[in-house]
Amino acid sequence: MKSKGIYWLVTSLYVILVAFATVFTATFSEAEKVVTFLQEEKTELLADNHKLLAATAIANNHDGTDAFVLKTPLYTTSISLPAVSLDFSIYALSEVKDDSFVDCLAFLVTDLSIEDDTSYINDDGYHDLTATLGFAHTVTIGSTSAKAFNETFITLFEDTSKLILIEYSKLESADPIEFTEITIGYMLDTGVSQPIGSVEVAQLSLLSPENIQISQTYAENYETAPEIFYDSSYVAKLSSYNILYVKNIAIELLIVGPITYFIFFHKHVRAKWREKHALKKQAEKQQYEAIKQEILNEPKEPKQ
Repeated sequence: MKSKGIYWLVTSLYVILVAFATVFTATFSEAEKVVTFLQEEKTELLADNHKLLAATAIANNHDGTDAFVLKTPLYTTSISLPAVSLDFSIYALSEVKDDSFVDCLAFLVTDLSIEDDTSYINDDGYHDLTATLGFAHTVTIGSTSAKAFNETFITLFEDTSKLILIEYSKLESADPIEFTEITIGYMLDTGVSQPIGSVEVAQLSLLSPENIQISQTYAENYETAPEIFYDSSYVAKLSSYNILYVKNIAIELLIVGPITYFIFFHKHVRAKWREKHALKKQAEKQQYEAIKQEILNEPKEPKQ
């Protein structure tokens, strides 16, 4: 009884372990799919901000969500200081899936160069670029409500390109959403942010809801509107890498299959084989004894 309980405990733990391994394989495959897609398109994407933003939004969702970008940035500037230089642009884009739209605001930094010995380098070997986003009224993002948010840019491919992508449609506020500050900076070894520059107060009015929520204007014709960048091939290209699931699951089966066999089945198969072999030998022995007995019982011819 005790051994049976141990057997079922081990079996349950093994099933849980295999389930975790399968989830890990699926998660790894999804990440590999996204990374492979972006790496394959890297040269083309880095040469065009619109392509970079659309492909990144599609890759971030990796669930069939498409994206289109307003060609003209809402704001753009170049900054050149003794220790740092960059191009900074703010774009409106919209994600679409099943005729449902999420308008987004993209803060894009390109051609970044930081030559400050006191700047912080993260574990990936990149600089950490930050943005302070201030609002006139309290804004809720998910479960966080505040009038100012400190966000960190993600690195795109190389340290020279960084992005913050905000799902503007999911911002909540009792009052109209109005920006009062957008300041960017880079982290120092001391843990503080060194300011680089801010969007001029007079330019913040360009980030109005009507300018950002482009789906309200282009929901019906984003595929053909001349003001919009849209490439229908990116979702299909990303989906083409689903073959990585098959590859990784096959590798998992090649590893888990033999282990499962030897843990749960080999002993029984071996016992069955031994039983079958013993029965065969017994049958052969019985057949031999029958033949032997038949020979012994065969009547002998009288001697002449």
